[in-house]
Amino acid sequence: MDNNFEKLLCIFELIKNKGWIRSNTKSTGAIGITFERELGLFENHSFYPDYKDIEIKCSSKRTLYPLTLFSISFDGPGPRELQRIVELYGYPDKTFKNQNVLNIQLSFRKSYLVNNKYYFNLEIDENNEKIYLVVRDIKRNVIDRISYIYFATIKNRLMTKMRNLAFVYGDCKYENNIFYFKYTDILLYTLKDFDVFLNLLKNDDVLTSIGYRINKSAKHFGKTSSKNIVFAINHNKISRLFNKIN
Repeated sequence: MDNNFEKLLCIFELIKNKGWIRSNTKSTGAIGITFERELGLFENHSFYPDYKDIEIKCSSKRTLYPLTLFSISFDGPGPRELQRIVELYGYPDKTFKNQNVLNIQLSFRKSYLVNNKYYFNLEIDENNEKIYLVVRDIKRNVIDRISYIYFATIKNRLMTKMRNLAFVYGDCKYENNIFYFKYTDILLYTLKDFDVFLNLLKNDDVLTSIGYRINKSAKHFGKTSSKNIVFAINHNKISRLFNKIN
């Protein structure tokens, strides 16, 4: 076993033995933020792994949400490509009605209707090693197919961020308006390779979405929160992308 995995396992046992740990936040991802605080890490959205060369993901055992792997900006054609897409095809935020948002699932195999006006899907260009975002009007005519991400960009992010994965499970309770977490299990994985990822992506086993919203939290109220293209995978398919370490 990799030495960094061994170090993380030792620290995990110390955190596990603490039992219930008070959270300082109620935000989405509190279970992960609290665990990383115990590791001495600060909340970040870094290009690099969380702990040495290991990416850490935390979840409740009962969660039905997919595991978010990473997010990537469009490579082109413009420097603010997602903002262009949102301005053209998004819909007004419920609170900030003068600002558009766009939160949708994407797929290579089917189209998703947005704002009852447009159909969105992804398309792979094998020859040029690109993934395109395709927008169609209500009659299914293509009206936009210029936004793209290179395979190389995705590969670089995947191999940098997700080569080693530690998946931490925990229990949650809510008392006196405060969240508490108790961390119970840790599973360790190593990434298979990019070709496996790409095949899963083509078959929609790796899930994709766009997230562009207006933040409603007190700290960032009214500011845009953009995740660009988000890649995720359901828990029951993790073993297709990663090898488990015993």
